[in-house]
Amino acid sequence: MHELGIVFYIIRDVKQAAQENGVDHVDAVVMDIGEVSTIIPDYLTDCWRWAADKEDLLRGAELKINTVPAVSWCEDCRLEFETVLHGKTCPHCGGGHTYLLRGNEVEIKQIEVKTKEKNTMACFVVPLVQAIATTAYRRAHKENRSTWMGRHLASLEMMLWGGSVMLIVDHVINGELTWKFPFFTALDQVGGGAVMLREMLTVGVPISLVLTAVWVVYALLKDRKTTA
Repeated sequence: MHELGIVFYIIRDVKQAAQENGVDHVDAVVMDIGEVSTIIPDYLTDCWRWAADKEDLLRGAELKINTVPAVSWCEDCRLEFETVLHGKTCPHCGGGHTYLLRGNEVEIKQIEVKTKEKNTMACFVVPLVQAIATTAYRRAHKENRSTWMGRHLASLEMMLWGGSVMLIVDHVINGELTWKFPFFTALDQVGGGAVMLREMLTVGVPISLVLTAVWVVYALLKDRKTTA
Protein backbone atom coordinates (compact mmCIF):
# COMPACT_ATOMS: atom_id res chain seq x y z
CA MET A 1 0.00 0.00 0.00
CA HIS A 2 2.05 2.94 -1.28
CA GLU A 3 -0.56 5.35 0.10
CA LEU A 4 1.05 5.00 3.54
CA GLY A 5 4.43 6.00 2.16
CA ILE A 6 2.87 9.04 0.51
CA VAL A 7 1.24 10.00 3.80
CA PHE A 8 4.63 9.96 5.50
CA TYR A 9 5.96 12.33 2.85
CA ILE A 10 2.94 14.61 3.32
CA ILE A 11 3.45 14.70 7.07
CA ARG A 12 7.15 15.47 6.62
CA ASP A 13 6.42 18.41 4.32
CA VAL A 14 3.60 19.74 6.52
CA LYS A 15 5.80 19.58 9.62
CA GLN A 16 8.53 21.47 7.83
CA ALA A 17 6.12 24.17 6.63
CA ALA A 18 4.60 24.46 10.11
CA GLN A 19 8.01 24.85 11.71
CA GLU A 20 9.02 27.56 9.24
CA ASN A 21 5.83 29.51 9.90
CA GLY A 22 5.56 29.04 13.66
CA VAL A 23 2.39 26.94 13.49
CA ASP A 24 1.70 24.67 16.47
CA HIS A 25 -1.36 22.87 15.10
CA VAL A 26 -2.71 22.16 11.64
CA ASP A 27 -6.47 21.80 11.16
CA ALA A 28 -6.56 20.43 7.63
CA VAL A 29 -4.35 19.56 4.68
CA VAL A 30 -5.77 19.99 1.18
CA MET A 31 -4.37 17.67 -1.48
CA ASP A 32 -4.63 17.69 -5.27
CA ILE A 33 -4.81 14.06 -6.39
CA GLY A 34 -4.79 13.34 -10.09
CA GLU A 35 -7.41 11.03 -11.56
CA VAL A 36 -4.73 8.72 -13.01
CA SER A 37 -2.18 9.09 -10.20
CA THR A 38 -2.82 5.49 -9.03
CA ILE A 39 -3.67 6.88 -5.58
CA ILE A 40 -6.85 5.51 -4.04
CA PRO A 41 -8.36 8.41 -2.03
CA ASP A 42 -10.07 6.18 0.55
CA TYR A 43 -6.83 4.32 1.27
CA LEU A 44 -4.95 7.60 1.51
CA THR A 45 -7.51 8.99 3.97
CA ASP A 46 -7.35 5.88 6.15
CA CYS A 47 -3.56 5.97 6.23
CA TRP A 48 -3.63 9.67 7.01
CA ARG A 49 -5.92 9.23 9.99
CA TRP A 50 -3.72 6.50 11.41
CA ALA A 51 -0.45 8.39 10.95
CA ALA A 52 -1.59 11.98 11.57
CA ASP A 53 -3.10 11.22 14.96
CA LYS A 54 0.32 10.13 16.17
CA GLU A 55 1.60 13.68 15.69
CA ASP A 56 0.64 16.49 18.08
CA LEU A 57 0.82 18.93 15.18
CA LEU A 58 -1.73 16.97 13.13
CA ARG A 59 -3.91 15.26 15.70
CA GLY A 60 -7.49 15.52 14.47
CA ALA A 61 -6.45 17.28 11.26
CA GLU A 62 -8.59 16.51 8.22
CA LEU A 63 -7.20 15.41 4.88
CA LYS A 64 -9.20 17.07 2.11
CA ILE A 65 -8.78 15.67 -1.38
CA ASN A 66 -9.46 17.51 -4.62
CA THR A 67 -9.63 15.13 -7.55
CA VAL A 68 -7.91 16.59 -10.61
CA PRO A 69 -9.50 15.27 -13.85
CA ALA A 70 -7.05 13.64 -16.25
CA VAL A 71 -6.71 15.53 -19.52
CA SER A 72 -4.52 14.65 -22.49
CA TRP A 73 -3.33 16.67 -25.46
CA CYS A 74 -3.28 15.58 -29.08
CA GLU A 75 -0.28 16.87 -31.03
CA ASP A 76 -1.96 16.12 -34.35
CA CYS A 77 -5.21 18.08 -34.02
CA ARG A 78 -4.06 20.17 -31.07
CA LEU A 79 -7.12 19.50 -28.94
CA GLU A 80 -7.62 18.30 -25.38
CA PHE A 81 -9.60 15.22 -24.42
CA GLU A 82 -10.54 13.20 -21.33
CA THR A 83 -7.83 10.67 -20.66
CA VAL A 84 -9.86 8.16 -18.65
CA LEU A 85 -12.52 7.87 -21.35
CA HIS A 86 -10.24 7.68 -24.38
CA GLY A 87 -6.86 6.50 -23.17
CA LYS A 88 -4.00 7.49 -25.48
CA THR A 89 -6.13 7.72 -28.63
CA CYS A 90 -7.48 11.13 -29.57
CA PRO A 91 -11.29 11.00 -29.97
CA HIS A 92 -11.19 13.96 -32.36
CA CYS A 93 -8.81 12.70 -35.03
CA GLY A 94 -8.00 9.14 -33.98
CA GLY A 95 -4.33 9.99 -33.69
CA GLY A 96 -1.99 8.45 -31.16
CA HIS A 97 0.47 11.30 -30.73
CA THR A 98 -0.88 12.30 -27.34
CA TYR A 99 0.46 13.03 -23.90
CA LEU A 100 -0.94 13.68 -20.45
CA LEU A 101 -1.46 17.34 -19.58
CA ARG A 102 -2.76 16.92 -16.06
CA GLY A 103 -4.28 14.31 -13.82
CA ASN A 104 -1.19 12.68 -12.36
CA GLU A 105 -0.68 15.18 -9.53
CA VAL A 106 -0.04 14.20 -5.94
CA GLU A 107 0.69 17.47 -4.19
CA ILE A 108 -0.21 19.60 -1.21
CA LYS A 109 -2.38 22.48 -2.32
CA GLN A 110 -3.04 24.15 1.02
CA ILE A 111 -2.43 23.79 4.75
CA GLU A 112 -5.34 25.12 6.77
CA VAL A 113 -4.74 26.65 10.16
CA LYS A 114 -7.35 28.32 12.29
CA THR A 115 -6.14 31.78 13.12
CA LYS A 116 -6.17 32.40 16.80
CA GLU A 117 -7.48 35.86 17.28
CA LYS A 118 -5.81 37.77 20.00
CA ASN A 119 -8.06 39.01 22.72
CA THR A 120 -9.31 42.49 22.09
CA MET A 121 -11.04 43.37 25.35
CA ALA A 122 -10.57 47.02 26.28
CA CYS A 123 -13.75 47.59 28.26
CA PHE A 124 -11.83 48.88 31.29
CA VAL A 125 -10.84 52.01 29.34
CA VAL A 126 -14.26 53.64 29.78
CA PRO A 127 -14.55 53.32 33.60
CA LEU A 128 -10.84 54.21 33.86
CA VAL A 129 -11.40 57.46 31.96
CA GLN A 130 -14.45 58.16 34.11
CA ALA A 131 -12.38 57.47 37.25
CA ILE A 132 -9.69 59.93 36.14
CA ALA A 133 -12.29 62.56 35.31
CA THR A 134 -14.08 62.03 38.64
CA THR A 135 -10.84 62.34 40.59
CA ALA A 136 -9.90 65.53 38.75
CA TYR A 137 -13.35 67.03 39.35
CA ARG A 138 -13.43 66.11 43.05
CA ARG A 139 -9.99 67.57 43.67
CA ALA A 140 -10.95 70.77 41.87
CA HIS A 141 -14.12 71.10 43.98
CA LYS A 142 -13.02 69.87 47.39
CA GLU A 143 -15.27 72.28 49.26
CA ASN A 144 -18.37 71.55 47.20
CA ARG A 145 -20.31 69.43 49.71
CA SER A 146 -23.58 71.31 49.51
CA THR A 147 -25.25 68.60 47.40
CA TRP A 148 -25.60 64.88 47.91
CA MET A 149 -23.40 64.35 44.86
CA GLY A 150 -20.59 66.45 46.26
CA ARG A 151 -20.83 64.71 49.62
CA HIS A 152 -20.53 61.23 48.14
CA LEU A 153 -18.40 61.77 45.06
CA ALA A 154 -15.44 60.09 46.74
CA SER A 155 -17.45 56.87 46.86
CA LEU A 156 -18.00 56.94 43.10
CA GLU A 157 -14.32 57.65 42.61
CA MET A 158 -13.37 54.62 44.73
CA MET A 159 -15.84 52.35 42.90
CA LEU A 160 -14.55 53.40 39.48
CA TRP A 161 -10.88 53.02 40.39
CA GLY A 162 -11.52 49.66 42.07
CA GLY A 163 -13.45 48.32 39.10
CA SER A 164 -10.88 49.61 36.62
CA VAL A 165 -7.95 48.05 38.49
CA MET A 166 -9.74 44.70 38.75
CA LEU A 167 -10.46 44.71 35.01
CA ILE A 168 -6.86 45.68 34.19
CA VAL A 169 -5.50 42.83 36.31
CA ASP A 170 -7.92 40.40 34.64
CA HIS A 171 -6.86 41.57 31.15
CA VAL A 172 -3.17 41.22 32.02
CA ILE A 173 -3.71 37.68 33.31
CA ASN A 174 -5.59 36.74 30.13
CA GLY A 175 -2.95 38.20 27.84
CA GLU A 176 -5.10 41.07 26.61
CA LEU A 177 -2.67 43.65 27.97
CA THR A 178 1.12 43.65 28.03
CA TRP A 179 3.75 45.98 29.43
CA LYS A 180 5.14 46.55 25.96
CA PHE A 181 3.88 49.30 23.64
CA PRO A 182 1.19 49.47 22.26
CA PHE A 183 0.06 47.55 25.39
CA PHE A 184 -3.13 46.16 23.80
CA THR A 185 -2.51 42.85 22.02
CA ALA A 186 -5.52 43.64 19.84
CA LEU A 187 -3.53 46.35 18.08
CA ASP A 188 -1.18 43.69 16.68
CA GLN A 189 -3.92 42.33 14.42
CA VAL A 190 -5.68 43.86 11.46
CA GLY A 191 -8.91 45.58 12.48
CA GLY A 192 -8.08 45.26 16.17
CA GLY A 193 -8.62 48.97 16.80
CA ALA A 194 -12.17 48.83 15.46
CA VAL A 195 -12.95 45.78 17.59
CA MET A 196 -11.58 47.55 20.67
CA LEU A 197 -13.75 50.60 20.00
CA ARG A 198 -16.83 48.43 19.57
CA GLU A 199 -16.14 46.62 22.84
CA MET A 200 -15.60 49.89 24.70
CA LEU A 201 -19.00 51.07 23.46
CA THR A 202 -20.88 47.80 24.00
CA VAL A 203 -19.16 46.62 27.21
CA GLY A 204 -17.23 49.51 28.74
CA VAL A 205 -20.02 52.07 28.58
CA PRO A 206 -22.58 49.72 30.21
CA ILE A 207 -20.08 48.94 32.98
CA SER A 208 -19.66 52.65 33.72
CA LEU A 209 -23.41 53.22 33.62
CA VAL A 210 -24.08 50.35 36.02
CA LEU A 211 -21.38 51.54 38.45
CA THR A 212 -22.77 55.07 38.31
CA ALA A 213 -26.34 53.86 38.84
CA VAL A 214 -25.30 51.77 41.84
CA TRP A 215 -23.47 54.77 43.25
CA VAL A 216 -26.49 57.05 42.77
CA VAL A 217 -28.71 54.65 44.70
CA TYR A 218 -26.09 54.23 47.41
CA ALA A 219 -25.47 57.97 47.73
CA LEU A 220 -29.17 58.87 47.88
CA LEU A 221 -29.92 56.21 50.49
CA LYS A 222 -26.93 57.16 52.61
CA ASP A 223 -27.70 60.86 52.32
CA ARG A 224 -31.32 60.28 53.35
CA LYS A 225 -30.24 58.20 56.30
CA THR A 226 -27.78 60.88 57.41
CA THR A 227 -30.32 63.69 57.23
CA ALA A 228 -33.12 61.68 58.87
